[in-house]
Formats: sequence, structure tokens, C-alpha cells
Amino acid sequence: MPNNHHEWPTVTFGDVVQEITVHEREPETQGLDRYVGLDHLDPGDPRVRRWGLISEGVTFTKVFRAGQILFGKRRVYQKKMGVPNFDGLCSGDIIVLDTKDKRLSREFLALVVQTEAFFAHAEKTSSGSLSPRTKFRELAKFKFLLPPPEQQRELVELMQGFERAIEAGEGVAEAASKVQDLLLKNLSPRKPNVNTIDELSEHVTSGSRGWAAYYSGEGAHFVRIGDLKRRQLYPDLSETQKILAPNTKEADRTRLLENDILISVTADIGIVNLVPENVGEAYVNQHIAIVRLDRDKANPKFCAYFLRSPEGQKQLQMSNDSGIKAGINLQSIRRLKVNLPSAEKQSESVQRLDCAASLLKEHNAAQSNLRQLRFSILNTALTPSATAEAAAEVPA
Repeated sequence: MPNNHHEWPTVTFGDVVQEITVHEREPETQGLDRYVGLDHLDPGDPRVRRWGLISEGVTFTKVFRAGQILFGKRRVYQKKMGVPNFDGLCSGDIIVLDTKDKRLSREFLALVVQTEAFFAHAEKTSSGSLSPRTKFRELAKFKFLLPPPEQQRELVELMQGFERAIEAGEGVAEAASKVQDLLLKNLSPRKPNVNTIDELSEHVTSGSRGWAAYYSGEGAHFVRIGDLKRRQLYPDLSETQKILAPNTKEADRTRLLENDILISVTADIGIVNLVPENVGEAYVNQHIAIVRLDRDKANPKFCAYFLRSPEGQKQLQMSNDSGIKAGINLQSIRRLKVNLPSAEKQSESVQRLDCAASLLKEHNAAQSNLRQLRFSILNTALTPSATAEAAAEVPA
């Protein structure tokens, strides 16, 4: 896209954009059947891909039309906006925007609303402590560069190209996820060799309480339930709490080793992860069980995958006490059953699941990189000086 910022006029948002405040109390008589709340807007995604049905009951009355811009005015740091391709009703916490100047296209307006500069301005003008909100009269003061129609179209087409690439990648990632789910579903052999975790394990225990006294900005990883991942086999060790662990038997008992199986036993019950290679020094708290298998009896990765399968998850959920302090005790963990095929079949299943997981991870990373590149180009091309200036005024 030609970069002629010095030739573009600066305009004030309120001079070229209007807030739409049309209300309808009998929407179904007007052919409206869908509504959009803040929860339906996905941060960083300009598409509106989720909605509710008015027939199921809703108190919203504000009307929007296809192609208008929906901007979440509450907690704008969440960066919620979207462009619907259908008519409907929306929450009062959504501002409906449209153009009122022929020099500005709707498609280009949607790009302006996605910039860091616009969100920075919206956040700066928000008020309220618990649930800060901005108002259109504050957004109307925002200034931005307005390129001529041809260059607006060029930037819109470029961003639409990114969106098509992102959507295509999402399709591949979704397919990889479905393959992974199918492989997990088919893990159980037709003639299973059923063993309990107790029979296969060298060590079944859980983490300890009282680690807060050892919290530090450096040292060993301290893995908690929030570090475990449902859609990944390995925990996220990049942002774990760090501890300086004591040199005690209790620390020795709960220290993690490569290929230990981790199972969340309270709160978000049944997340199964595997300790990665080169984990270094790492520990868990009392909300996570540690299963260390005898490798001569079972492949740890196969067993971890099996416990993530529908059959494994069913057992884990049935082990839930469901009392006032719901959870799974270690005796229940030991009684979990694993349907083991031959060692060769275990390795084959692991190889296939690893391949699907790798494909999913690569495409998710590619999607993330595409989104970052899209917004980087958008911010640079659209409001280079305004972005920096507005963002600098937002308190850290």
C-alpha cells in the first residue's frame, strides 16, 4: 500500500462517524431473531461468529444492521469489537457505529476501530472503578488519518487477505484437532489388557501445602492447576511461580521427573499432562497428583494420552467425590484402569497422536503470527503517529 501519510488529512472521529441508537421492543415482528452480547465478541477478532437467539429471552432493545461496527464500551482493554453480517439486537454495553461522511467507508472504519491508538483512546476516556466504560462523546474526540478512497480500498483488501489466510488456517487447525480427538477415542484395543494405575506405577502421590513460604522470583518451577493445559499434553512452564525449595524429604517426595503424569484432582478436575524432558527442578502443589509409571510395564506417554481420552476422562469424572470439597483422592487415582495394547501398539499410537499434536501446535503458532503481523501492518499503515501518542498517554 502506498505510504503517503503526509498527504492524508487528519479528521476527528465524531465528524465522520455516528453512533446508532435505534431501539426495537418487538424485534421478532421486524424479522430480527439474533442478539449479540459482550460475551459473543472475541478479543482481537473482527468477525462476529457467535450470538444468542431472541426467542430464548433477552432484554436488549438496541438494533444493529449488517456491516455496522459493534464496539464494546465496557472494559475496553479486552479489545472487543466486531462487524456482523446479520441484523439483530445488542447489549447496552455495545456502541453501534456507522459512517456519516462519504469519504469514509464502513470497511475502513472497522479498521480504524481495531487500531491500538483507538483502543488506547477508549481506555483513557473510560471511567468507573469496577467496570470502567467509555462513551461515544469521548470516542468522538479521537483523531486519525483519513486516506483517499482508493488507498482505503487497498488497505481493506490487504486486511481481508490476512483474514482469509487466518480463516483457512483455522480450518486446518480444526481438522487437526478433530483427528486428535478421533485418535484419542480409538485408543482402547479390542481385546484390552486392563491394568490399574497402581499395578503400573512406581510412585503415586500429590503435591504439598505450605509452599508460599518458599516463593521466589527465581529457582525451581512450581506447577499449579493453571499451568496445566487441556488441549496440550505438556504443562506451560514459561510463567510458573518460582520457588526456592527446601532440602527436605517432603520436597524429594514431590519433585517432578521427566515423564511423570500430572492429574488435576481439585477445581478443574481431570486435566492430564506429562512432565516434559529437561524440566529441571520442579514441584507441584496439593491440587495435582503425580503418577510415576514403571517404564517396563507401560509407556508413560501412552498412558497420559489414554487418561485424556473419553474413556480415561469418564473414569476421572466418576472418581470425583462431588461433595462440599469436590476432588479425587489418591486411592481413586490408583484404581484408574488403563487398557494397554502391546508395547509396539502403544508406540504406534503415541507416534500418531504426537504427529496430530505437532500439526495443531504449528498451525496455532502460524495463526498467532498472522494475527500479530496483521495488526502490526494495520497500526503502522493507519495511524503511525497517533498510535504512539495515544498509547503513551495510557497509565501503565
